[in-house]
Amino acid sequence: VQYAPLPSGGTPTAQGTAMMNEKLYCFTTDAGGNVYMATTDTPDKTESWAVQQLSMPFKPVLETLEATNNELYMLADDGTLYSSADAVSWQSTGQKWESTLGAINSTLTGIKQDNGKLFFACYPDKAGFNATEVPADFPVKGVSSMFVFKNKWSNEPQGVITGGRCADGSLTAYTWGFDGKKWAKFGSLPENKALENITIFPYFTFKTDNTTWQTTEYSTLFALGGNEADGTIQRKVFISRDNGLNWHTGDNLLQLPSEMPSLTGAQAFVIKKELSVNSRSISSHCWKEIELKPLPAWYIVPDNTAASRAITPITQWDCPYIYMFGGYQQDGQLGNSIWRGVINRLTFKPLQ
Repeated sequence: VQYAPLPSGGTPTAQGTAMMNEKLYCFTTDAGGNVYMATTDTPDKTESWAVQQLSMPFKPVLETLEATNNELYMLADDGTLYSSADAVSWQSTGQKWESTLGAINSTLTGIKQDNGKLFFACYPDKAGFNATEVPADFPVKGVSSMFVFKNKWSNEPQGVITGGRCADGSLTAYTWGFDGKKWAKFGSLPENKALENITIFPYFTFKTDNTTWQTTEYSTLFALGGNEADGTIQRKVFISRDNGLNWHTGDNLLQLPSEMPSLTGAQAFVIKKELSVNSRSISSHCWKEIELKPLPAWYIVPDNTAASRAITPITQWDCPYIYMFGGYQQDGQLGNSIWRGVINRLTFKPLQ
């Protein structure tokens, strides 16, 4: 686990980050209302961020930032929905929304109000989308970022959000799925843990068969952080191996290190990274590293000089890292950091 400062031209008091076409866009504002935008496609190199101050035609609500595959979207403080193809020039869509929920392909989805009632909305208009009234138990704000995935049972990508605050002010523990046309409610967090502003991201977990000692890699959805009803930021890490249908509390080695502050409302992204036998996992001197949880002594494998049957040695391998941006601390102040983490085994040279 490592951390570095948020890329900004000032001292940030709010932030919102999105990814479009493999590039990260990190927006921050300072106490004076100045807006900064930083971009990179190599976040492991902290010096690669290109930062510029923006002159925006509206007062942005940074936590509403969303990205489709060709546009960035954000709400103004009066609810007007703005869009931008380059993150610099912003135009009003002419619509007013209550909140943004996420994006699938080129379509943004959210919630808008009509005659005192809340309805699902999308932009641009999409054939087959049903602008139905929002159910009373659906979260209208404070939802997690949307996780989008594909599976063999559907022709279209699916979107998943977790937690949030309903129109009556109550929090929800449920996950909702979206197929581009309709929403459906399914899995609940363990112990019906009702939270808002949870951070979710897709990553991996591993299970080892105690008989064959064969290890299997599972695609896993992680959820962490978020506020409880009394405002307390919870620290447990929850995992789901079926895209949010069922949730479980992660084991001890998956829980947050004590040195990492409690954060809520952060955005997380998994970035591809290639390691080599001659490289270290830390790619920039600006990253500060915290001490890792020690592994039990019996995990350590002694050096073995036995000959390998491999023909071509492995010199490079994939090692994706999680990057978590900002988030608010228990005192309400913005956490001025990017946290960077990886499961240890992914940094090891693969066995051959």
